[in-house]
Amino acid sequence: MNKNKHIIVIVGLIILGILIFFLTSEITVDVAVSETEETGETRDPMDESSLVLFNTGKGLTLKMSPDVEEHKNGDHSVYYFSEECMVSVKMVGFEELEEEGTGNADTTLEEYIKIVESNNDDITFTEDDYGNPSVIYSAEKDKERFTYYSTVRKGSEAFWLINFSCMEEDQDKMLPQFELWGSTITVK
Repeated sequence: MNKNKHIIVIVGLIILGILIFFLTSEITVDVAVSETEETGETRDPMDESSLVLFNTGKGLTLKMSPDVEEHKNGDHSVYYFSEECMVSVKMVGFEELEEEGTGNADTTLEEYIKIVESNNDDITFTEDDYGNPSVIYSAEKDKERFTYYSTVRKGSEAFWLINFSCMEEDQDKMLPQFELWGSTITVK
């Protein structure tokens, strides 16, 4: 009987220790959030050092805001979103272009851009402030107006079409960020 009481006391102490650990952790998190709120520290969205590196695992990396999260989407190679934006990264392999009869590994970036433009009415790629090929346009989807910043890259095995989008009313805030994020893109 004494042995059972000792086991119950030990289990009780373990449970108490776990509860204290979790309660202390929650308090620490709350204090950290409060201190940030009290100091008024904010992240400068145009400061590249505040961006986080995202790796598609397929040969493309880019830096974006830390609040962006990756999600699976069958239509895109990689899909990201936050409360303020959506980003889709589509990889088009040279073999796929060859099968379609629209290009191959020898197709230049400029030629691929012409293919993209011919498949999408009323868009023309130009260089953005960072010298990258890009196009900005607006479109309606599900009765909502969105602004898109799209850019294209050529890698060693594929072309990449990267679409950044936001609600049209947020474009003044988001377009400069999209250009900055686009400037951080590297492809293999």
